[in-house]
Amino acid sequence: MLKSKSRKGASLIASNMEIVGDLHFQDQLIIDGKLVGNVYAEPDSSSIFTVSRTASVKGSIHVPTVYINGSVEGSVRSDKMLVLGEKAQISGDTTYNFIQVARGAQVDGTLMHISRLAEPMDKSADKQKGFFQKMSTAAQAATSKQKESDLPKLAAESSPLPNQGKS
Repeated sequence: MLKSKSRKGASLIASNMEIVGDLHFQDQLIIDGKLVGNVYAEPDSSSIFTVSRTASVKGSIHVPTVYINGSVEGSVRSDKMLVLGEKAQISGDTTYNFIQVARGAQVDGTLMHISRLAEPMDKSADKQKGFFQKMSTAAQAATSKQKESDLPKLAAESSPLPNQGKS
């Protein structure tokens, strides 16, 4: 009786191949050809995706470990490690946990550490909004305490020009 043993292996998309469609894989996928579609592997897996120097991908990549030395038009998300070789060209937003970038690699999009995904995107806007609300409330309180007759006096005192407001 033969025992079947599942083996880990690498799949290759050769330089003379073009694939149109989304790819879901495990273990390792190496592309030397062209892919028009998205590439996905489970985030907690040990899967590795390699885009070689001769390869091009038009679509999103969401794989734990990604090596790029070719062309990618689309977003890249690497939950573990992203390595950009000297010929890497990415046109899209890139999210990573750890990154290694060789001289010559190009990214036309944002580079964002994966920890920033947990933060709300408009957190700084909320802080600014709260600041301006506090300032507005303080200004209203101060204005309501001022008498209208004091306003010309205050304007004269705060004027940057000499002899301004004095008759």
